[in-house]
Amino acid sequence: MPKVAVLAHLGDSGAVALAAHLRRRGHAKVVYADERALAGARLVHHPPSGAPDGKITAPMSDSVLLSDGSVVDEATDLIICRLSAFPPARQATKERQDYADAEAYAVALSWLAGLDGRVLNRPSPMGLGGRQPDVLSLAVLAAEVGLSTPRLRLATNGVSTAPSGWGRQSWSGPTPVAVPTQTVPAVTPPLPMPVMFTEPVEFRTVAAVAGGRVVGAPPGLEERVAALVEAAELNVAEVAFGATVSGDAPLVLSVRPVPRVVDIHQLDLLTWYAEQRAFSYYTSRAV
Repeated sequence: MPKVAVLAHLGDSGAVALAAHLRRRGHAKVVYADERALAGARLVHHPPSGAPDGKITAPMSDSVLLSDGSVVDEATDLIICRLSAFPPARQATKERQDYADAEAYAVALSWLAGLDGRVLNRPSPMGLGGRQPDVLSLAVLAAEVGLSTPRLRLATNGVSTAPSGWGRQSWSGPTPVAVPTQTVPAVTPPLPMPVMFTEPVEFRTVAAVAGGRVVGAPPGLEERVAALVEAAELNVAEVAFGATVSGDAPLVLSVRPVPRVVDIHQLDLLTWYAEQRAFSYYTSRAV
């Protein structure tokens, strides 16, 4: 029977529902680990750069040993990583914690990247669960498949005024442009910071996409939504839609690599796809 591991943050109800649904269906063994369990786990990872002395050695398997005895190793056929970071043990000082966080992220990224098709979405330096397109990349990708995104205005100076009715967009999360940082003597005036404005939109719905199938998209857009997720180099994603106050045309607001699972139909889709992926790798491994 295939084996599936679900790695998730505390409070991720979508991950809990997905793991429970997989167990109920009985087509795969399921290992569930939240960040508390992972913080106390023993991770063995051998980067593919070879032995330190340059000698050729036999391949060594990676593994994550959880405190309850569960193991995520070479016998795991699918890993569903819903984590934004891999939690290290708590450190005594902020400086040590920052260093531990960075090291844990790098190790987790290296480990997941080496698993190839056994990971649901390809991990990225921008996200262990897959890369989320920033607003500018999203606009380009959406246009390529015949979809639209809210209109944006970018300015290099934050004192710029927005068009009438438009709002200032937060820079938290994936930023549309790289903003260099530098130390400036206090005697100099503050540097102008870039700013982003967007037209007002109202949230409408979210769609789940997995393996080219779509659930919850505005009618008639299913093929284009599937193409958008494929263009974003994701196998699984959540696509949010909205509309302007005066218009009815759906606008793509975001593409997220970790679906929240908002209803049973989306849960069924994600469960089906996880089972298909796990079984495919399981049979190839058996051969």
